[in-house]
Amino acid sequence: MQLRSGRRLVYPPPEPQGGGHRRRSQHSSEDRISGLPEDLLLEVLARLRSPAGAARARAVCRAWRGLWTDLPELWFYSAQPLHVESTLARITRPSLDLLDINLWADWADDEDWNWQVSLLLHGAARVLPDKLIITVSWVPLTNYAVDLPCFERTSYLSLDLMGSLPITLPQYGEFTALKSLYLNSCCIDLGSLLPLCPCLRILNIGNLIVDTVIVHSPSLEEFVLESSNWRSEDVSLANLEVVEIHGLEGKDDEVDFLKIILRCATVLRILTMTISDDISPSNNSYEKIYSIMKEYPDVECHVMASSSEEVLYP
Repeated sequence: MQLRSGRRLVYPPPEPQGGGHRRRSQHSSEDRISGLPEDLLLEVLARLRSPAGAARARAVCRAWRGLWTDLPELWFYSAQPLHVESTLARITRPSLDLLDINLWADWADDEDWNWQVSLLLHGAARVLPDKLIITVSWVPLTNYAVDLPCFERTSYLSLDLMGSLPITLPQYGEFTALKSLYLNSCCIDLGSLLPLCPCLRILNIGNLIVDTVIVHSPSLEEFVLESSNWRSEDVSLANLEVVEIHGLEGKDDEVDFLKIILRCATVLRILTMTISDDISPSNNSYEKIYSIMKEYPDVECHVMASSSEEVLYP
């Protein structure tokens, strides 16, 4: 058996048929798991997908004692952000491949919940995750702001904050490695955030509740926009090649936004839109969208129904 490291796991030769009772007795008292290579032990612990479960594995094998702190991927599903933060403080690896944190329950009723989440985010930044997923599955009674630190090594960042929680951007530093950014139910200033992401390639926005949408990103190549509320837009997308827009209802501000995307994304190749089931090819709103697409014959356009995914165009 070959491990990820390239080392091979060699099984011991079979024991002779006769006269092996004493030898078998000695082997039965040994901890054979402890003799396995460390990378194999880490692979077993990683399959638990639980730092707490990996820590409890020390009761099975002494070689697993404290080994969980060197796991490359960690998942947390917790109601206690401070407990997660204290657990992250024990990590011994210089960096993580993946950190996935899902916070839930009624801790958000505490007056200092925003401080707890902010402290957790700073703790997550210290372990330098390459891929970071933060989900808050609870609507707080009061929308206190949450501090977002710079994740200098993170290339993939997903923030899903139920209730459109306000996010305060870092006062210094940049997201220098960030290439993919997913924002859902976030109250965040895109106009100030995107200049801090010089290498951003993919931007996915869902349920962004803001008055003004400002997207200035010379490095952006793929832009996905789901149902949002906006009153004005300011867009600069010099290198954008692929755009997806979901949940169009044919409103005037949506049509205006579509015009801005097509006008500003000068190298756009593919535009995919899903529209509300209330819009049909005979509807005036559809005619508005269709007329805009005809003005840009060099862009490959696709229009689909939201529920059935029926292709309406071309």
